Amino acid sequence: MSNKNTLPILVFIMLCFIWGSTWLFIKIGLDDAPPFLSAGARFLLAAVLLYPFMKLKGLQFPRDWRVLSIMIYTGTFAVSVAYGLVYWSEQYLSAGLTAVLFSSFPFFVLIFSHFMITDDGFSVKKIVGSIVGFSGVAVIYVDSIKLENTIILLGTSAIVVSAVFTAFSNVTIKKHSKSLDPIVLTVVQMICGAVSLLTVGLLFENVGDFKFTVKSIGSLFYLSIVGSCVAFVAYYWLIRQVKVTTASLIIFVIPLVALFLDWLVLDQLLSWRILAGSGLVISGVGLASR
Repeated sequence: MSNKNTLPILVFIMLCFIWGSTWLFIKIGLDDAPPFLSAGARFLLAAVLLYPFMKLKGLQFPRDWRVLSIMIYTGTFAVSVAYGLVYWSEQYLSAGLTAVLFSSFPFFVLIFSHFMITDDGFSVKKIVGSIVGFSGVAVIYVDSIKLENTIILLGTSAIVVSAVFTAFSNVTIKKHSKSLDPIVLTVVQMICGAVSLLTVGLLFENVGDFKFTVKSIGSLFYLSIVGSCVAFVAYYWLIRQVKVTTASLIIFVIPLVALFLDWLVLDQLLSWRILAGSGLVISGVGLASR
């Protein structure tokens, strides 16, 4: 296997492990911090940390308004709206259920890609692989998917809407990827997320509810550095190398990573349902990415 093929595979695996852990860290951080202030602080810190690296690389913000506008509106959709909904929803949903609901993301990528990117549309393998993969995730978490009350229903709906906005943004980025540097794109998106989410947080949340504890600060730094700076740059690099529908299959592996962390850290038992669902997920990813 050539280096050209090996590196995207390694980045894919790395992203699976990073984003598989972020749902847990978001949940942990929300114990001691309100959602919008927590999310806004995450992306503010990420922007502050990544900007010097951007300058060190000799990169500049684009002067072409068309390119900058693409970065801004995809940042608004993929960071401000999508992560705002995720953080708000995780107040009421488990990290695992949030992850499984967000696994609808590749379906929306398939739809948007079909209409927006000429060489990345529907195919039998992609459709069947996505269905098999999502079925596996559903099998794993079938006992958790219960709409018990209105706030749970709103939370689950918000995660699906978040997946729609993220899918549209990623397909848009793929369509214009030749003119979008991954590092500059990430910095602009982090700034968009920080400004909008902190504004909402300052207007509607109590700043005093943000407690400076090991949970809140530890999760903040992990999510900012690893979950944002490293992951976003790596993912936007990846979708320049492979089809966006292939890259989106990361979302099917994420719940498996969350399960592994539950078993490793919290001694959660691996039932037959988990093992069967895991097999479906891996099979779906393999089929859809061929």
